[in-house]
Amino acid sequence: MADEKKIVVPAEVKDGSGEQAVPLTQDAIIAFLDEREKIYNDLESTRQEIEKEESIRRQLRADWKTKKARLNDSENERRAIMTMAGMVVDAEQENKNRYHYATRAFFYILGLADKTPDGKFKALYNNFNPIEKICQAVMDSTSFDGQHTIMIDTGKFLDVVKRMRLEQEAAKKAAAARLEDEWKKRTASSESIRSVNAKLEKGKALAANLKKKGSGD
Repeated sequence: MADEKKIVVPAEVKDGSGEQAVPLTQDAIIAFLDEREKIYNDLESTRQEIEKEESIRRQLRADWKTKKARLNDSENERRAIMTMAGMVVDAEQENKNRYHYATRAFFYILGLADKTPDGKFKALYNNFNPIEKICQAVMDSTSFDGQHTIMIDTGKFLDVVKRMRLEQEAAKKAAAARLEDEWKKRTASSESIRSVNAKLEKGKALAANLKKKGSGD
């Protein structure tokens, strides 16, 4: 026991009897606990590294699936082939083109029969509404010889269009006359309409006077 090492601690730590010897074996316990805590810290650090690696793996697996899906490029292949063949890739755009160019061809064919310098032939159908009836008139005036010739009887077509225009003009006049008649009835029975109309007429008269004065007359 004479050779046992001692450590010195301040006397006030114990009972005031001055310096007191503490066995070195207590340092071994502290060292052991320090080593144990270090192992825990290392384990925690390793666990965090494992989680980080697993997160990277998960991300890599997701990237792999995304990139692998791009191998299914049949649609892109189809679009590339169509583009190189001079085709329109966008189906919706092609549908719009069909309407546009079919209408353009339709009126081009009709225009071939217009030999009048003032364009009266075109004027008969260009502004007619609805176009559906013009198309129907063309179909009713078209025949096929059964071999290779499609013919539009432009005389028949014009007769149909002229009749339709006359009927339409008569219908418009009748509608306008009825509208005017119905409005007169409502005006006669509504104080609000008459009151507003009177104010509007007064405003028009005032504006006309101001315009007249501004012109120096």
